[in-house]
Amino acid sequence: MGHYIVEYMKGCDLCNCTKNYPAPLAGKLMPNCIPDHHWHFISVGLITKLPWSHGYDTIMVVVDHLSKCAHAILMTSDITVSRVAWLFRDHFWKLHGLLEEVISDQGTQFVSNFMHGFSQLLKIKISASIAYHPQTDSQTEQVNQEVEQTL
Repeated sequence: MGHYIVEYMKGCDLCNCTKNYPAPLAGKLMPNCIPDHHWHFISVGLITKLPWSHGYDTIMVVVDHLSKCAHAILMTSDITVSRVAWLFRDHFWKLHGLLEEVISDQGTQFVSNFMHGFSQLLKIKISASIAYHPQTDSQTEQVNQEVEQTL
């Protein structure tokens, strides 16, 4: 009976379009510290290679570790790092102010060019993670999956 159910589900278009199949955990989970204020500990991720819509094809997702609220900032894939910093300032910073920690899995260029200069000025601690690494950045990956599924 189990084999029959699996075969039926594989043939269901609706199930295949809407079901998330998360990968097994990659290793021992190392929890982040529990923040005591909203928007002091955030994680940043990019959703790229989206279909063009109203002149945009990329979304920067910023997630608060305490409330799990997220900001989605529209941009293009050919954007410069300095322009990303401006968008971050205009769409996030002005609303929530000073940060204590930022987690990102966008690679060394993104972290060093964007976050390092931005954070040095404001004395913010940087905690970089590896792409698709659930030990540190699982909540942003989960929100990214939900945004992609909704789109």
